[in-house]
Amino acid sequence: MKVAIEKPQIITLLYRQEKADPDYGSCLWARFYLDTQNYTMSIESDCGNYSHGWVPTPDHETFLHLLCRMDRDYLLCKLAEQSVVSGDDTWEALKELVQDTAEYEDLEIEDSVWDDLKGACYHQRDAREVHDSVFYALEYTAMHDKLDSFSVYECIVMDYTANAKKIVDVFRTAIVPVLKEMEVSDHA
Repeated sequence: MKVAIEKPQIITLLYRQEKADPDYGSCLWARFYLDTQNYTMSIESDCGNYSHGWVPTPDHETFLHLLCRMDRDYLLCKLAEQSVVSGDDTWEALKELVQDTAEYEDLEIEDSVWDDLKGACYHQRDAREVHDSVFYALEYTAMHDKLDSFSVYECIVMDYTANAKKIVDVFRTAIVPVLKEMEVSDHA
């Protein structure tokens, strides 16, 4: 076994949320560790811990420049997974599926069933729970055997956690401007 000690060039940026921020408390602190040699970013925060590494391309682009040009969606998909149900998007897709199926089958859906279906989209932790809740809501209705599992699963839209979205927003609004200043001063 061989162990080597590296002393990479790491920039540490500390973020502290100010009490005057309109969403104070959403992310009180974060430390961004940027390894400019190995093109890795690690984040420790009260919004969670995140990290990702990119292939170093020092001959073409500095790591700071790469970080500055990343858009929100790209960075989100690198740092986090879509692990929570998007209630609004799932409800819209499910409502359309149920309406289309009910029209095709010439069936009426009671308001209480609609309420249960909507609740299934907003009050469940994962796709399986949404699926099961939808079929539970339809269990004693004429629609109980009209939808298939695959169609219901296709309606379930996953999203990133609020914490993952927040840390990416902090990065884009607070850290990127500092990185851009650092880039300018490095080239001056």
